[in-house]
Amino acid sequence: MLSPIVGGSKRDTGVTFEVIKPFDGSVYEEIGAADAALIDEAFGLCGKAGPKIRAMTRKARSDVLFKVSRRLTEERERIAAILANEVGKTIKEARTEVDRAANTFMFAGEEAKRLGGEVIPFDAVANGVGRQGFSLKVPIGTVIAITPFNFPLNLAAHKIAPAMAAGNPFILKP
Repeated sequence: MLSPIVGGSKRDTGVTFEVIKPFDGSVYEEIGAADAALIDEAFGLCGKAGPKIRAMTRKARSDVLFKVSRRLTEERERIAAILANEVGKTIKEARTEVDRAANTFMFAGEEAKRLGGEVIPFDAVANGVGRQGFSLKVPIGTVIAITPFNFPLNLAAHKIAPAMAAGNPFILKP
């Protein structure tokens, strides 16, 4: 049985549901579900983790994202088989989804290095000559990601990777 993961640890709430294979209607896996208390705990842990994640350097965030990308690539066949069974994709479609998710983490790893802000010259108008403005990009807090069933890995990656790149903790509810 797969269990919810909160704060890096698998948790058992005693609440489960079955994942049914679309191909033949058989039970593929039993999944543990989060209850209200576990969700509250996840929010609390994100609040505590926020300052630590914000304090990570852009390089450190980038390194984590590149590692996730590499692991997805290394585990491609295993993950593709899971996707094919859970979602009913062909193995070819499932491999493509894993590849796209790996790319999403890789691109976010590159972007994490550039998330700083920008300088804006104001000289496009007469009274702006010699003046500049600037923006800073800073983490805003916990990101809540709710993803659909049809591309479960890739669409989760599209939420998680940018949150990580920007230094935000996240909660994923597939």
